[in-house]
Amino acid sequence: GRLNVFNDNRYEGCDMAHHFDNRGMNWEKGSVQCASQYNATHPCVPLTGAKNCGCNPAALAYELTGPVGNEWSRRWPELKATLGDPACTNEAGFVPCHNIVENNTYCDTKHFIDADQSSTDS
Repeated sequence: GRLNVFNDNRYEGCDMAHHFDNRGMNWEKGSVQCASQYNATHPCVPLTGAKNCGCNPAALAYELTGPVGNEWSRRWPELKATLGDPACTNEAGFVPCHNIVENNTYCDTKHFIDADQSSTDS
């Protein structure tokens, strides 16, 4: 995720207070990287019985039009700006950046967040 703000939340009596991840960068990467396999002339339409059609349609739409698309650029120009931000890329490609977690409190909670220090530092 990018530009997410989580502030002034109260977590109480739970195992994990906050779950936030880099969805689409690890094991589920294949569900979004299918633009080269499916296109307008060979579409992937899930649940129609198409053979080996495992693409996530929302992820595919993001992959094809995402922040560089006209609609995204019009609605969220700040998201498009992150595409050129060196803090938002590494050798793996685009990574989560500019997320803010602040002023949250928790009580009787085993873990605040399910990420290790290296993940939250990146």
